[in-house]
Amino acid sequence: MSRVPVVVKRSYSRTAFILITISFAIFWLSDILSVSQYAAASRCDASCESHMHDSWQGILVLGFCLLIAPFWWRSDIRFDAKRQSIASGDSARFSQATPQPEPIEQHFNLPLTLQSATTLRSLFTLVGIYWLSVLVIGFTSATFFYNIRSLDAWLLAFGIAVPSFIIFFAFLLVVGRKRIDITQDGITIRAYTRKQTVRWEEAKLFSYPRLMIAETKHRWLELASHEAIVRWSYVNGTQKWFITFSPTMSIDEYNRVIDALNAYVVARTGLTLYDLRS
Repeated sequence: MSRVPVVVKRSYSRTAFILITISFAIFWLSDILSVSQYAAASRCDASCESHMHDSWQGILVLGFCLLIAPFWWRSDIRFDAKRQSIASGDSARFSQATPQPEPIEQHFNLPLTLQSATTLRSLFTLVGIYWLSVLVIGFTSATFFYNIRSLDAWLLAFGIAVPSFIIFFAFLLVVGRKRIDITQDGITIRAYTRKQTVRWEEAKLFSYPRLMIAETKHRWLELASHEAIVRWSYVNGTQKWFITFSPTMSIDEYNRVIDALNAYVVARTGLTLYDLRS
């Protein structure tokens, strides 16, 4: 793959990928060392053989993760290469979105602020799924990897899951708000603890980005410059249980404002909207 110049901010994090890979590699190597130590022992009782079996399981699981990591990484690189090519002017090979927003500026009285908040229903759904996952993973790990009795394993899992439930719920409740500020200078989005700003004259890419499967129920849009990426979306009113952010206005009104925002972005930046979802 030919090297593509970086024109807009990358859509993936090299640091996060490297840290995850190193973590998997460390655990994988520790399991290999554990098996080697047990294999080198002159005597190995039933407990020793059980630990060896568990270590081999760990090696297989972590080895599989390390095996698929390069494919995940390469997929992200290919997607980002498309973004960089369009931003650099080599856009003939890529699909434009249909229909294109009409470049109209008159729909807005600026500055304009759009606010969204996490609904309690979706909050309980997300936290409940998280809590059950922690509970099951904690019990499974305690039972199969550390040979803890079932009752003790459940107690240990609950001891981990309950505090994490409270912390995660409080975190989402406090920071689960999203704000979009549109001004004559640019657009700023505040979500959770992050703040990103793209100035109109610095924008290089306007697109429907490729996102996770769980996010494809909504039409997300991305505006990117060399320094920042901002994303906003339409709200699909049928996905009520999994709407992370619900607008403070009606969904129909909010989606009409998003239509006007897209038209304003095209008018101010002169960019074409590309569809990179496939």
